[in-house]
Amino acid sequence: MTSERDFDRIARAWLAGYPNEAPDRAVAAVLAAIETTPQVRRSWRWPAWRQIHMTPRTFAIVGTLLLAIVIGGSLLLREQSNVAHPSPSPSVVPADVLPSLVGRWAGAPHTVTGIAEGSIVRATVSDSGLWQIGGATIPAGLNSDVAVSGPDRLTLTTIDTKTCQKGDVGTYRFSLSPGKKRLTLTSEREPCAARSIVVSGDWVRNDCTTGSGIAGGDLDCYGDLEPGTYPSREVDLRHEIGNGDTTTFGALTFTVPAGWSHVADNATRFWLMKSDGYAHLNDPDLKDESIYVFGHPQASSQEKGCPSAPQDGVGLTAGAIMAAITSRAAFTATTPRSITINGRSGLWTDLRLDPSWKQSCDFRDDGSPVAPILYANTGLSAVDATARERLVLLDIGHGDTVAIEIFAADPPDWDSYVAEAMRIVESMQFAEPVASN
Repeated sequence: MTSERDFDRIARAWLAGYPNEAPDRAVAAVLAAIETTPQVRRSWRWPAWRQIHMTPRTFAIVGTLLLAIVIGGSLLLREQSNVAHPSPSPSVVPADVLPSLVGRWAGAPHTVTGIAEGSIVRATVSDSGLWQIGGATIPAGLNSDVAVSGPDRLTLTTIDTKTCQKGDVGTYRFSLSPGKKRLTLTSEREPCAARSIVVSGDWVRNDCTTGSGIAGGDLDCYGDLEPGTYPSREVDLRHEIGNGDTTTFGALTFTVPAGWSHVADNATRFWLMKSDGYAHLNDPDLKDESIYVFGHPQASSQEKGCPSAPQDGVGLTAGAIMAAITSRAAFTATTPRSITINGRSGLWTDLRLDPSWKQSCDFRDDGSPVAPILYANTGLSAVDATARERLVLLDIGHGDTVAIEIFAADPPDWDSYVAEAMRIVESMQFAEPVASN
């Protein structure tokens, strides 16, 4: 047998290994064509290439290899087309999303269906997924079932017919701050316009544990704070108690670092405290480290027994109040210095009870030395022999004055404490008065 015929046998044996082999007549036709066709390939257009001369045996090998590639490739494509590809998995909702929303929340006042803005809005998300919301000017009938539909999506479904249609489903995007203290809700689809107005916006978690048993305390505070900027809730910096008829939410905006708590926020006072102290608020031996803010302060009375009354004849400006206090024999005070906080000008001083002062006040059961400083909203502020205080008085425009007291009882490191507290004070923004409706 010739070498060409030996190749016929080899090629047939090699092709027999494939599952889809070509028919014998097809292979014979290819071999016959090889024997009768001149094996000279035309040159490429590139001059660097030369003509390639191939023997019939070489050309047969190349042709066989090409045929094998075509057959194998078609089989591979067919097998791949039969492979099942997984479909994208649906969005997975973390199990802790709804529990992170459970609790009491405080929001800003709103105008709904022509009703004027009123007091703060309160909302509660229960463990069972019920959203209850209310406020002085918030219409009834906005309570809804909460369902979390994604890592940053929730739905509210109305459960009654007083304001919305029962079964109305609103879709909202939400975001929580890292410490889960602040919540922002943005309406995406909401058939109930009143609910969209009330729900959309920023909320602060109410973790207040103060209670009314603490003088000036309440249950409307934020409690422990994560670092960030917050609006005040109810403190009225421009009216005496009972004389204000405007919204007081956000009258004060403040920024805190880690380690501070919001203790009270009502018509009489605004109160921040170091968090390690807030955890022991009811401990009689607590060493208080706090920042107090009072609206419309006055120099306290100097009458015996320290009555809750202002001192007669003292003006209401920061300068007049500061001059009256720093001139009293009860205090050792630094020379008042000028200060400007976000456009509001005033004065500050550091004061302590003078060691020679021996008088007490009726509210002091043990009769130990103490002296009042300010009268504000029917209450007094005072220092005793263990306390230190930085008093800041600011004129905030429209004839209104604000008092800020950085207070510490027997502080271990007054300088570092007052420096941190002053950064909070210097962050404070005082809102313009809101016209009554």
